[in-house]
Amino acid sequence: MSTDSTRDGLVNRFKNLPVNIQEQEIKYLSILLGGATIDKLEDESDDDYRVRSFDEMLAQLPDDSPYPDAFTNTYLNRQRIFKIRTFDLVKDAIGEDGSSKST
Repeated sequence: MSTDSTRDGLVNRFKNLPVNIQEQEIKYLSILLGGATIDKLEDESDDDYRVRSFDEMLAQLPDDSPYPDAFTNTYLNRQRIFKIRTFDLVKDAIGEDGSSKST
């Protein structure tokens, strides 16, 4: 794993993802690990369960797995796209000259 893709760093990035993307990543890891599953603890919240599942599955990946770097790259690309879209929305709302377009 590269420095940017340490397990703690990956888990922190994972926590920032929407629930549906978290679930997709867990399913993908499960496939990579031959159908591995993590049992939910009796008193565990859904959020905690997703984070723990992701973390434990990461730990099961081989050291030379390309997944951590691919996950980091995808995460960073999502962040860039979000920033661009947010900037475009703000620009559309205030206009090219900086004046508000409302009313």
